[in-house]
Amino acid sequence: MIGIEHYPQLPPLKAAVRDASRFAKWLVDPDQGSLNPDHVRLITSSPHPTGTDVTEAVPAHRTVTRALNAMKIRERTETGERLGRRLYFYFAGHAFGPTFDEIGMWLMDAARDRANVALSFRGYREFFRTFGVFDEVVYVMDCCRDLIRGPTANGPQLSPPNPASVPKVTDFALLGASWGDKSFELLQQNYEPRGILTEAIIEGLEGKAQLALDVQNNVTSRTLWDHVRVRVGELAEAAPVKIDPSPEPMFPNYEMILSSPATAFTTIVNIINQSGLTGTVTFSLQTELYKADLATLDGATPWPGPIRSGFVYFLEVSAEGAPADPRALDTRNKDGKTIEIRL
Repeated sequence: MIGIEHYPQLPPLKAAVRDASRFAKWLVDPDQGSLNPDHVRLITSSPHPTGTDVTEAVPAHRTVTRALNAMKIRERTETGERLGRRLYFYFAGHAFGPTFDEIGMWLMDAARDRANVALSFRGYREFFRTFGVFDEVVYVMDCCRDLIRGPTANGPQLSPPNPASVPKVTDFALLGASWGDKSFELLQQNYEPRGILTEAIIEGLEGKAQLALDVQNNVTSRTLWDHVRVRVGELAEAAPVKIDPSPEPMFPNYEMILSSPATAFTTIVNIINQSGLTGTVTFSLQTELYKADLATLDGATPWPGPIRSGFVYFLEVSAEGAPADPRALDTRNKDGKTIEIRL
């Protein structure tokens, strides 16, 4: 987790350190990310940088290199050992976009004429995909992507040996801005600055928005993006000045489950077989979710019980005398309510 808002030679930011700290807090929360705190490294800027000599300023690129060295990536690559299932790479701070697929992340040793000291988003993606010590990597880049041509940013300053085989690594990235655009900070009602992208992501990961949850109450890479692309627009409209955020995703090659919040938007459904039909009933969305013998549906216990609200489900009864077509069950705007269906 990297949050840099105080720079010797660049304008200060207001929310980067707070946002990185909030994301780190979500990661170690036992009811949220559930990571061991010893496995989370938070790198932030000092609120009072001294002097303007950027060559001596820290944290710098070498700070990130030391953090990677502490993970013993070289040793694990040599033995083929995996370091973990998933790595979260978070950055909030000044940045630039020299090309459509690159972000140069500036730490405190940054200056306009020192683009080559920036961390390369493309370089770090290539590093983790090549050496494969994690199965998955999730990137959150809450930063601008201003178009600055010239020297390129640099990837990790270490070169582990090549792995014995091509590793299978999947990554997912949420970027605070499209190429050439800016990301934005906003001021909450309690005057606490927040980055718009980070605010939307944490809301989604915590399960505070219906759109961020799938039918199984999981936050996935796709549902999180569905929430983020809508929520950043809502947050922008509430900002005191006119802003036009343009977040952008880079999707994994399969659906990642990012969190399974304890709190969820649910509707209680109780299907009662009052007519004594004989057969089965199937409750489905895109695929079959629940199936039961009609003889068991006496109303004593709600079936299928609490379900994820916000979707239109389908109820299909296979019994003589029952309607042949599936019945639609709309649970949109039914949070916390009970729906009773008598057959």
